[in-house]
Amino acid sequence: MALLFSEMVFDGYVHGGYTGDSDVTTWALLGTADKFFIEAKVAEVTGTSPALTIVIQHSNDGVNWSQRSNPMNAVALNANSNIVEVGTDTGTTPMGRYAKVVVSIEGTSNPGAYVSVTVTGRSE
Repeated sequence: MALLFSEMVFDGYVHGGYTGDSDVTTWALLGTADKFFIEAKVAEVTGTSPALTIVIQHSNDGVNWSQRSNPMNAVALNANSNIVEVGTDTGTTPMGRYAKVVVSIEGTSNPGAYVSVTVTGRSE
């Protein structure tokens, strides 16, 4: 498998009830890969029972999105901790022209965290 890129695609604070998307400038690049290795660095975790979810969505027009994979699904986080989590998208679903990373934090008592996501993309 050929390495296509390794790129930070999201870097920001996410709080419960809201999601963060990778920057629009990365969508075309993410759409070039067949498979992803995803690394999320998580810091400044708050709330009760916080959990991290990262979803990969893809689209042919950059407007209408569908879920491609869920490489991190409700990963339990500990408040006041710094962690690194990894996940993969093995490329079982053909990729649309564009792809984006969607980050969310769920939990109770004002869950939130600073999240930095780096994606490495590879071709078949």
